[in-house]
Amino acid sequence: IKQASLIHGSGFTNEERTFYIQKIRLNCIEFSQELLKGLEQFNIKIEDKQTQEYINFIDNLTDEDAKSTTNILIPALKHIWEHEEIKNIFKRKNEIRVGDSAEYFLSQIDRVFDDEFIPTNEDILRSRTETTTVSEFNFSIGSSFVRYEKMSYDYNFFFFSIIIEF
Repeated sequence: IKQASLIHGSGFTNEERTFYIQKIRLNCIEFSQELLKGLEQFNIKIEDKQTQEYINFIDNLTDEDAKSTTNILIPALKHIWEHEEIKNIFKRKNEIRVGDSAEYFLSQIDRVFDDEFIPTNEDILRSRTETTTVSEFNFSIGSSFVRYEKMSYDYNFFFFSIIIEF
């Protein structure tokens, strides 16, 4: 629906962009947490005390933590992303569950967590949001009317349909 809104609609409103600020920040935290799970999965130990403190901090972050930029959150996310072992885990991303936009967002932590951050179209398209409801987007192509629906079912199974009415 995000792509259809951008291509066939009027783009994203300021309200929608504001909504995605927290979603994108939460994506950064979730991507980092998934990369840290790779340490355990691949039996990699990090002995560095500072890195270990950041790992413990990130492992315990919640959705609510994405709503604020604490003094430790930004350095922790940046440090973890730039750590050599995490980079090695990221190279094996096909073996772990990490979002396809992880590199895009984690390499831009300062911008994403800046107080003045307003998501670009690309940011919004790359963001991941859980689909928990049925969404509908109506638009016209020529004289045809198109209705696009996106539905979500349990177990992360998504159903997409496009209905073209003439």
